[in-house]
Formats: sequence, structure tokens, C-alpha cells
Amino acid sequence: MLQQYSAELTGRSFTAEPAPPYEEYVAYIATDEYRERVASDVKWWVGTLDGADFGIEFPGLGAQRSELFDHRGAQYRQILSADLMGQVRAVAHKGGLTVFAALLTVYAELCRRYSGKNDLVIGMPMANRPVGFERTVGMMVNTVPVRLAVDPETPCGDVALDAMTAIFDAIDHESAPIQELVKALKRSSKGLGNPLFNFMFGMHDGPCPRVELPGLSVDMQVALGAESTKFDLSVVVMPDKVRHGDHGNHGYELVWEYSTQLFSSKDIELLSAGFEAILRAYLAHPSEPMGTLALTEVAPVRAGRDAPQGHRKTSEARAAVESDVTRPDPAAEGGEPSGSLWLRTFRDILEDDDIYEDTDFFQAGGYSLLVPVLLSHYESLSGWRPPTSLIFKCSSPRELEAASAARHQPTPDLRR
Repeated sequence: MLQQYSAELTGRSFTAEPAPPYEEYVAYIATDEYRERVASDVKWWVGTLDGADFGIEFPGLGAQRSELFDHRGAQYRQILSADLMGQVRAVAHKGGLTVFAALLTVYAELCRRYSGKNDLVIGMPMANRPVGFERTVGMMVNTVPVRLAVDPETPCGDVALDAMTAIFDAIDHESAPIQELVKALKRSSKGLGNPLFNFMFGMHDGPCPRVELPGLSVDMQVALGAESTKFDLSVVVMPDKVRHGDHGNHGYELVWEYSTQLFSSKDIELLSAGFEAILRAYLAHPSEPMGTLALTEVAPVRAGRDAPQGHRKTSEARAAVESDVTRPDPAAEGGEPSGSLWLRTFRDILEDDDIYEDTDFFQAGGYSLLVPVLLSHYESLSGWRPPTSLIFKCSSPRELEAASAARHQPTPDLRR
């Protein structure tokens, strides 16, 4: 609409790129193909959440819960400096992690300290756009319950790797609607609260577009409501580029949205300070046991219960997950990869022809919320959807072609 508006003012012609209307999306999610995928994802979640202890409570902090959740809420905004986030990126990169996985790990440890629970279920929003609907206007976000086992005796880096595996698994099974999970897990939704999770953690890292219109000055910002909440506690992570584009200082803002029925502003300030204290200790000692970090600032309220026997990931299981992604064959580094579907995918999604075989997706402007869109587009070209973890292990077209060839032989769609 903005491009059309600009064209009208300047007398230029404008033709919008075709995109399926939202009505087609509604029709698609009613097809047998999509319903089969949903059923498969629901089955996976039921197995993953078997025996989970849903809901997080902080005894000794906040008010006692009443039977009816009234959705009254407020916000507290916390700034993590550019220098601190630079350290987070460095430690995450060294440990083979995403920044989001590192921050989620710290949030989970904070919840473990105040709840005394090692087995946590935390809600996480997902983009959830099916193949072919990348440009459709409309909301297609889903929220999934991510299960995390936080063992205080396990080194921080290992806890973070487990968290990242849980994130990738969740992304690969994001089609399951939350209402169908509630039904399949036989959870009650009385009391107007969420029956699967009452704590959320998410990241909004899609930058606001730069808008230049003749005769107008436009300042686009992310707007978040401040007087209501759907959850007891929800944290949204926003890199500085989201708020200020390329002109920001690359720090991060954490928006703590909380129920005023349960927490006071001082409670949230205490929690946010604890989050930063654990984060700084994690950066200084990433190999130390998780439960030993910043104990003087954030002491556990009581001994945590062990996670269910079948849920805690062992180092052998984690090694099996990591080996699931095959590294590119060094022999292929010297020449062009067979085919160019990944290169084509990068150029289509990033809308930039000045992208080559060794271009890094994230350095070229890609971000985590764009990864599902990238995978969907590649699936539409090849007929095969790679695991989400592949993009974070191999982030250039050359690496992805080699890794994909080792795992799956794509069949190009020659009709396009």
C-alpha cells in the first residue's frame, strides 16, 4: 500500500506482486494434506509433553493466585547494552548457539531458581507460515509449549545446547494449533488462563522497514500494549535494529509484560536484575554448572525437583542430535555446488541478487523469524524441507548445498 501511495503521488505506475489472499490460506489449512501434518505434530507434542508439570509458580514472590485470571497487566522495559550483547554473541557463537537460545537458557534458570522446578514448560511464539503463503497479508503466528530440563549440576553450555535443540524441535513441529494440543493432552482451560503454560519467552527480531514517502516523515515502531496480559509473565526480546534500524547501537531491549494480579513492579525489577546477573555470570563462566551462577544475587528458593527420567537429555542423545546435520564435504569447497537451489532461495527471500555461494544468511540481512520462510521457499523449490538446525549449522548457499546433498537429493521444480 505504501508503494502504491508513493506511485500515485509521483505519477508512476505500480503493480503489486501477486500473493495468495488470506481466504486461500484458510482453505489450505482445511485440506487433508495440512490436517495430516497437524495430526503428526500433535502426536509428537503429546509424546514430548508426557508427564510434564504444566505451569510455573514463584513461592515467596508475588501475590497468591486467585481462581479467575483477570488479564490486568503492565510492562517493564530492560536495556541490555551493546557491549553486553556483544559478549553474548561471542559466547553463543563459540558454543555453537544462537543468541536466542542463550537468553532462553538464562530465563529458564531464573524460573528454576524462583520456582524450584527443574522441568519447565515455557510458551514460545512461532511464525508458522506454510509454503506458498510467505507474502500473504495476515496473522499466522502460533504459540508452542517448549519443554526444558534445567539441571543445576550441568555445565551452562550443555544446558544451552539442550535448549537450542528444544527450540529447533519446536520449530519443526510448529503446525499444531494450541487448542488442539489442549484437547489432546486433556488439559482444562477453566479460569481463563492458559492450561499449557503461564510463562512466555519470545524474540521479535524482524526490523521495522524503512519508509520513504514524498512529503511525509514516517517513524515506524513496534507497539506493545501495556495494560493487559495473556500470561503471568511474558518476556519479548527486541534487538536494537527492530526499534531503530541500522542506526541503532545493537543493544537489546527486554519487554517484561506481567500480571499485576500476581506481581508488583518491584517484583519484576527484582526478576529482571536477576536475569542480568545470571546472564553476566554465564558469560564469564560458560563451562560452570548452571546452578552455581550468581548465587549471591539470585539464590534458589528451595531444592529443585529432578526432571522426569525419560525427558532429561543425556550427552549421548545430544551428540546424536548434533550429528544429524552433516557438515559440508571439504572437497566441495573448491568448486560450485551441484545445483543452485539454495542460492536462488537466498536471493528470492532476501530480495537481493547481489548474493553469492559464500554469502552468510545472517550477515546478509537474514534473521531468525525469516528462517521458516527461507525453509518454506526451499521446500517449494526442492520438494524437501530441511531441519531448522541446518540453517544455523551451515548458513551459506555453498555449505547448505553440500549438507543437503549428503542428506537428501532435491528434485528441482522445473515449472518455475
